[in-house]
Amino acid sequence: MPLQRPRQHRSRQTFDRITGTARKLLQKKHFEELSIREVVREAKTSIGVFYSRFSDKRALLDYLDVQQTAAAITLWTAFFDRPRWRTASPGEVVRSFVAAAVRAHRQNAGLLRAVFFDLRAENDEDFRARARRVDQVVRRRLTALLLDKRARLAHPSPEQAIPFALLVTAATIREAILFEDLRLNPAELNDERLVDELSALFCSYIGCNLNGAGPVERA
Repeated sequence: MPLQRPRQHRSRQTFDRITGTARKLLQKKHFEELSIREVVREAKTSIGVFYSRFSDKRALLDYLDVQQTAAAITLWTAFFDRPRWRTASPGEVVRSFVAAAVRAHRQNAGLLRAVFFDLRAENDEDFRARARRVDQVVRRRLTALLLDKRARLAHPSPEQAIPFALLVTAATIREAILFEDLRLNPAELNDERLVDELSALFCSYIGCNLNGAGPVERA
């Protein structure tokens, strides 16, 4: 059964301190460097309390990923439900999407990096199912939104082009933000420039004008 937050107020406060502390610490260090002793010390609780809620450090990470998945689905559902997209140009949609994705990755970089290295590396099926849910929401909604504006896209097969551009964009964001300290060829690329370059790349591939005009000719 999925781990649940305690119902009792005091126990819930302690539980939230543990999970919140773990998230903060993961922004500063890798998961394998994080110790349970450090988490409980920073959360001002005890190892005994920790083990009354989590079987081990891996169970804590799994719970954090469950919560992150729910938050991501809420975030992207609200993003795509915005009324402004009905009249926005494809370029406006793309740039806003890329900016939101970069911001979400930066805010949750530590946890996402830990999940990628631990749960994904071990081919954890529960993790894979959660990742697929988020991917399906984003891919389905973004593709449908841009296809509604297909008259302003120059790519001959936008149904295939949009998911591919999304794949390239997502992989680049992960590489640039989650693994910036591991890149073999580090580049001076702050988040603002990352949004600019990825938005231009996305629009160039699907054949839309980033500045809001009609379709552009693809090379």
